[in-house]
Amino acid sequence: KALLYLAGIAGDFAEARSEIRELDSGKIHVLQKGGFYPRYFDGHVSFVRDGTLYVMGYDLDTFTVTSPPVPRIPDVSNALGHGGAQYDVSDNGTLIYIPGEGLNSLQYEMRWLESGKPPIPLLGPDAMFHPRFSPDGKQVAYSKGIGSASDVWIYDVESRRSRRLTLDSKASDRSAAWSPDGKWIAFSSNRAGGASNIYRKRADGSGEVVRLTTGNNDETPSAWSSDGRMLLLMQSTAGSGFDLTLLRLDEEGKAVGEPEPFEASPNTEWHAAFSPDDRYVAFAAGDDAGALRLFVRSVDGTARWQVSDNAGWGPRWLPNGRLYYHAWEGQGWQASGIEAAIRVVEFKDENGVLVPGRPKDVLSLPVEIVQGISTMFDIHPVDERILSLGSPDEVLDRERINPVLIQDWVKDLKTR
Repeated sequence: KALLYLAGIAGDFAEARSEIRELDSGKIHVLQKGGFYPRYFDGHVSFVRDGTLYVMGYDLDTFTVTSPPVPRIPDVSNALGHGGAQYDVSDNGTLIYIPGEGLNSLQYEMRWLESGKPPIPLLGPDAMFHPRFSPDGKQVAYSKGIGSASDVWIYDVESRRSRRLTLDSKASDRSAAWSPDGKWIAFSSNRAGGASNIYRKRADGSGEVVRLTTGNNDETPSAWSSDGRMLLLMQSTAGSGFDLTLLRLDEEGKAVGEPEPFEASPNTEWHAAFSPDDRYVAFAAGDDAGALRLFVRSVDGTARWQVSDNAGWGPRWLPNGRLYYHAWEGQGWQASGIEAAIRVVEFKDENGVLVPGRPKDVLSLPVEIVQGISTMFDIHPVDERILSLGSPDEVLDRERINPVLIQDWVKDLKTR
């Protein structure tokens, strides 16, 4: 009769909507905004917001809300970036959930990784995502915060101190990309209301924020060309998830026209990196089976190769020509705590044709991969050290991951 689903942007479900679609007429009803992981049971719809399980009354015959959302269970484990939560309600009215304040907060530690050695912590734990080195490797831009309350911060590697770059407390500012001269940072923001567009600000914090795009679809900066004249974007699209677009810039860094299509298909294309000479782009692309592979194509679109043997994404193309990426076994693009690897590919130029070598493992260990627009690692552009964000043991308090079972929970709701 009807389909209940979540409508939102992958990687950030703080502004997601729970919607019901009538299968006969196709009419869509919006139930709520700001919560995620909706479930229907016996005249009710539940969802999670800010770690709390809410329940609202809903009549499927009239498609109307019969009672407003009420908080019922606090401290439900969830992942805002995934849009998922650890609870369910059975047909006989039993609730099961996993409590987890620590899991809700998505606390990560910034650290150096080296094969065969324990991680060296640098910063955190905190709600950090998407670390990106400056071109000289002396600073790291990263996103801090969750959902609608996130900002771009900059960490100084030598002093080990951080400073906040974006200052709009009401906006979701995230996913930084450095200009090749290190003077500017492009980032995604919804500060104007509506879709998240591309903005830039001086990396030293001076001056005003400059808006570069005004589209109706959410956009995220992925890679800046070495001449500073091209900026690759990940653009959300209906049906396919994400496509890659190209924004051209003038000598002053101002946008020239609107972003133009670069790589698009019915599947997702995202997480791109320019080659040092700006002739090629590495990017991740999905297929109909859900597999995510790493590809390289020429900027003019005349040549294309598959680079990764298995699943891979998050390319980092260094000035020395070596291409690093995140790889793991399997078909999908959701993974956490599995055996994964940082791999590197070297290329040869044979009569003007770029020929990739066989990928080699640089680091093999359980590496956390966050679904969505954020990546959790970067490669130092000079000495090629690996920087990663990962969960320290004290954050994942195993005693709090025991499930809780409440029998007759739905019956109790009706008596209140």
